[in-house]
Amino acid sequence: MSPCIDGAGDVRKQVGDEFREWPGLQLTVAQASRLWHTDRATIQRVLDELVKEAVLWRHDAVYARRGSDWTVPIF
Repeated sequence: MSPCIDGAGDVRKQVGDEFREWPGLQLTVAQASRLWHTDRATIQRVLDELVKEAVLWRHDAVYARRGSDWTVPIF
């Protein structure tokens, strides 16, 4: 899958799909914004929606797929 997102409606689907496909994926808002070539406000909103829907969870500033093994990210 290409990380570039063409339309606003694709953002949420793309982000959710990528976290499901990469179980160990852990990203900050800044990293997600760069990965999906999307502004930070949009990515923040999408990540927060996915947390509310129990797809992702957040620890401090890092988002990960719910149900994945949590490890302390090394930046």
